[in-house]
Amino acid sequence: MGLCGAGTQFHGSLWVQSPPGLHTVHWVDGCDLLSDGSVRGSYLYGYDGWDFVSFDPGSKSFMAADSAAQVTTRRWNADKNYIDYTTDYLEHTCRKELQEFVGYGQEELKRKEPPDVHVSGKEEYGILTLSCHAYGFYPRTIAVSWMKGDEIRDQETQWGGIVPNSDGTFHTW
Repeated sequence: MGLCGAGTQFHGSLWVQSPPGLHTVHWVDGCDLLSDGSVRGSYLYGYDGWDFVSFDPGSKSFMAADSAAQVTTRRWNADKNYIDYTTDYLEHTCRKELQEFVGYGQEELKRKEPPDVHVSGKEEYGILTLSCHAYGFYPRTIAVSWMKGDEIRDQETQWGGIVPNSDGTFHTW
């Protein structure tokens, strides 16, 4: 995170026409591992809490979020070295680092804990109320349904949230 003062200044590679005072420059760069196994990189810059400039890997160019970012966008798009650096980072460095970090968590990513399920019933005024609790499952994703034969019977059902346990597993009801 950087700060800019008044006037037109070059700070943190952003050219901005700033009113007097302190201003915030922020950026986010990284890669997302998508469900199909592909990787998508992103490079985003902001100024004073607003989107400013982003990099489009497809066109290998920077895009202005608004008219205030046009000067910065033109300068960066004219700088072949900066375009090459950003492209290389998103296509190679970021992907390599993502694969390395995913490797560190591989055991946890493959972890699967089946739920321990308990069903109980309570009859009051001639009405039987059933409760189902699922404990100790991982990962967080779960579907809990009442079934009769092959038919889901979820009418008049109350649901509890999926809540973490102290051991890293989850429970719900």
